[in-house]
Amino acid sequence: VKKDVNDNGRYDKEDLFGFVSSPNNSYNQYLESFDNPIFTVEETGDSLEFSLMKSKSKVNKIFNNILELHQRTEGVYSIWELEYNRPETMFDNSQAMFINSFVGAPALYFENIDANSWGICPYPKYSSQQTNYMTGVTASCSTIVVPKINNVEKLEKIGVITESLTRMSHGDRSVTGAFYDEVLISKYFTDEKEAQMLRLIMDSRVFNFGNTYLIGANSPNFWIQEVLYGTNKSMSDVYDSKKSDLEEPIRKIYEAFGLEFAGLE
Repeated sequence: VKKDVNDNGRYDKEDLFGFVSSPNNSYNQYLESFDNPIFTVEETGDSLEFSLMKSKSKVNKIFNNILELHQRTEGVYSIWELEYNRPETMFDNSQAMFINSFVGAPALYFENIDANSWGICPYPKYSSQQTNYMTGVTASCSTIVVPKINNVEKLEKIGVITESLTRMSHGDRSVTGAFYDEVLISKYFTDEKEAQMLRLIMDSRVFNFGNTYLIGANSPNFWIQEVLYGTNKSMSDVYDSKKSDLEEPIRKIYEAFGLEFAGLE
């Protein structure tokens, strides 16, 4: 689905498409929905495996599928410069049937579209035979950073306060629950089905171990973006070039959980 709305002979941000995406965090989510997580963690916590490259052939095929969808499929438009336009803006202007976005998008970018005329869909599976499934959700929200100090007495006090605030936010959900119920659901969602979908997302959420502990330049999540930004590399090529820099951060993660790290293959 696509239409040259402004009749200028090319397809750009002024036109209509079946699917509009951005090349940033939206790409990262495919690793989880395709059941190829950065780390695999046993429920008992006794085992941790860096499983991203467990099957290099699958990882490279995942990349090729993403590349095929976002850059070579008729009716798909990828926005590379978000400061000039966004998928959410085009969706709000009825220029897209589907977009990649984050949960907070309606509050920030939707101004024109009827709240009852859109919904949230999960990311696709890698194949119909896939049994383990998880769809990624990014809220694109700020975090509170606590400075590290050398005064042991004050450090202990800060730790107690931080732990209490964390419990309030995530333990008994008095803060988080109130935010979703009173701000998101009551203020921004007018349809009960939308509210049910948001509750389903929040009630079934788990934190992504790889995204939580392996962040910044060393995060494999950003490798997909690096490959798709025209480097002409495969995921295997990027992994081989970054493996030596990746080992030490992963070793520290293992040590923090009292586990032995045998190195990357």
